[in-house]
Amino acid sequence: LLNTQGNAFANPALIPIGNIERVEVIKGPGSAIWGSALGGVVNAITKSPPAKQTAPNAKITLAGGSGDISSWQESLELSGRTGRLGYLLWNNQIDTQSDFRKNSSFAVANISSKLAYDLTNVMSLSGSYHYTSQAVGGYEFETLGYGEDYRYFVRYGSIGVTLAASDRFNLNAAIKSSNQDSTITQFAVPTNALINRVATNNVFTGFDIVSALRISEQQSLTSGVELGQDKLDSDQLSGSENVPLTVEKRKA
Repeated sequence: LLNTQGNAFANPALIPIGNIERVEVIKGPGSAIWGSALGGVVNAITKSPPAKQTAPNAKITLAGGSGDISSWQESLELSGRTGRLGYLLWNNQIDTQSDFRKNSSFAVANISSKLAYDLTNVMSLSGSYHYTSQAVGGYEFETLGYGEDYRYFVRYGSIGVTLAASDRFNLNAAIKSSNQDSTITQFAVPTNALINRVATNNVFTGFDIVSALRISEQQSLTSGVELGQDKLDSDQLSGSENVPLTVEKRKA
């Protein structure tokens, strides 16, 4: 979810740090769980609803600073568990303005929500939705008369079922979807006249099933399957020309 077909590289800046519960670094191949992961995996796990009965808990954080780079940040977290239902809502906004370099300000908004419901003692249902938007000033070169701006919008969610049949075997199945929009705008300096704009939309839908069997204290057997589809739409605007491009890709 950190990269699209329109961008061949991952964008770790899309990970909301304040919503991370823990980070796992797994060395070696892990294709059964993570798909194409031959060298290893860095797994950033976001916060989840409480596992035990708790009263509603709210936390508000405000932070700010001024100088060559002025920044303001606010976040809200609400979590709890009532009976079989656990919930978590997290919101974060960051606004940074800089006089150190022209066109270097950025604004970020994050919303994350998760629900967990215990169907039985061994089966649970979970759902999540996440939204991230970023407006980033790229750069301006007055000597070259050229500058860039970046815009990102990411929405993704999942619905999953977990079956813990015993302390030795568990099964997870999930349906996932993401929708990402990115825009790169190139403009003239100082007139701000449009030079070029590239807008892409990447939609992913898929599902995966993963099972884990603990054979002994030192050995476990993990198996899984993943199926997904990517669709990429791209529009390039240069002057008055508009060139659409649509690409579809299936992967298993």
